[in-house]
Amino acid sequence: MAGAVIPKIPDGFLPTGNLRELYNLAVSSYTQTGEFALGYPELGRDSETKDSDALRREILFLGERDYAPFSDREAEVELETIMSALSANWKKRRVEDFKRRMAEAERLGDREEVAKIEGEVKELMLGS
Repeated sequence: MAGAVIPKIPDGFLPTGNLRELYNLAVSSYTQTGEFALGYPELGRDSETKDSDALRREILFLGERDYAPFSDREAEVELETIMSALSANWKKRRVEDFKRRMAEAERLGDREEVAKIEGEVKELMLGS
């Protein structure tokens, strides 16, 4: 199930920070072992990874609490729902970034940048 989801996640899909760090570590673990192992010994070295370690423990706790009783099919449906929500959030962030960049390019009279942004918007919409 996860193996089918990982390739569909575009770069920048998750915001930066601890959640992104945990995602990257989980994908790395999955790629190497075929499992999502969140018990990384390298976490906890500095304040940023300590925050990630606390987030990892919280995610594991919530996952056990909320998803342990799910059947494989229920887990698959839940993953699809979560991915859909994350996708909508990612697209919203992208659109806001496009608007900001477009306003700046138009203010500067940068037609080349405007055309580039329009191409990126078209690509985003076609990928939907």
